[in-house]
Amino acid sequence: MTQDNQPTQLPNAMTRLVQQSMHPNLSEHDRLRICLPTCFYILAKAYGYLEGVSPEEFIDNLDQATRLEAGEWSRPKFSRFLRQRYGIKIVSWWTGKNRTDLIPERDKRRMHEFGYLDDEAETDFFWQQVVDRDVAQIVQAGHPVIATVLPGFGQNRALHSIILARWADGQVDVIDPDDRNPEKPYPEDYIRSKLNPNGACSIILPKNS
Repeated sequence: MTQDNQPTQLPNAMTRLVQQSMHPNLSEHDRLRICLPTCFYILAKAYGYLEGVSPEEFIDNLDQATRLEAGEWSRPKFSRFLRQRYGIKIVSWWTGKNRTDLIPERDKRRMHEFGYLDDEAETDFFWQQVVDRDVAQIVQAGHPVIATVLPGFGQNRALHSIILARWADGQVDVIDPDDRNPEKPYPEDYIRSKLNPNGACSIILPKNS
């Protein structure tokens, strides 16, 4: 279990994969809609999960229950599925709503009921490492964050998911699964302006944590 004030060890290598080549049999439309699964695959592999699971198999195993009625990904449903199927430990929260004064008792229960948090390790990590911290502080502490960004991020014209890998000196290293967007550091003000205030953030805990 991660101890209080101790950063998660960064993955040795977060290898960028692009959603356009995750699964050869998907339509062009569907390839542009699997940014969230691609981000989770990248980070989970880096932390020692998904041994022997190919990108294609990972996408094939995603159940329709992980989506909302509109076809968009549901972060809590998606998290529950990955925990049950692969044993991945995931900590998720509503963007910007991880302040103590914004988490009433009923929302503490709802985070578990909806699937944002599950076991003791995830709950402890959330209260010790996420609550009352800005996303920049969380990333700077050594915890890459899967974040939802607004339409207009790079070449995207819809909601999009990226990995905030490192945050230092006013720049953010981003792992972006969309090959239309170049690999480059982004100014932190740009990243802050593009974070979806109604979206979600997620952290994957290292295997056996």
